[in-house]
Amino acid sequence: MNIIYSNNPNPHATISNIFTDSEISSIAEYTRSLNNNESLWLFADCPVWELLQDKAWEIFDKVYPSLDKITTQERNNILTCSESDSFFRIEVKKLEPGFNHSHPHTDSPWKQFVTVLYIDGQGNGTKLYRSGEAGEKPVKVVPWKINTGYCAIPNEINWHDFDHPATFTEPRTTINLLLANKKWYK
Repeated sequence: MNIIYSNNPNPHATISNIFTDSEISSIAEYTRSLNNNESLWLFADCPVWELLQDKAWEIFDKVYPSLDKITTQERNNILTCSESDSFFRIEVKKLEPGFNHSHPHTDSPWKQFVTVLYIDGQGNGTKLYRSGEAGEKPVKVVPWKINTGYCAIPNEINWHDFDHPATFTEPRTTINLLLANKKWYK
């Protein structure tokens, strides 16, 4: 796995070569069976659940400590991040061309660590902003490339968004690995 850390415009990491060719093929095969514009939470009965849970913790162990050092802003969630206190919620998003999210946002308070993985299809990547001001242009885009992703620790300045313009000819599929503290889900 390759990791590049950045503070521009806010603390994040870009990761690549996350999965083996066989793993990415298995995940893409599973996600191709989903409907377009579907957002689906995965559970233990999913055929790629164990692979994704193991990979989520591997990414966390490799990325979080260094990202934590460069993220000086107050977190959205200050509860402890650890395998004993936290768990990964896994979401698949499959968007058809023409989908437009197009408003910068920060992440929900329950999220402690966020990873967006580019799995299949075409896409623009993740757009990063300095603020959530209407009409602001992205400062940086984490480019779309299969088996690449974006990681961040949610905080008040971590503005980002995504879209999937009609100029693309195939759906885009991402997997979101979202670390949550168990106290949020009692």
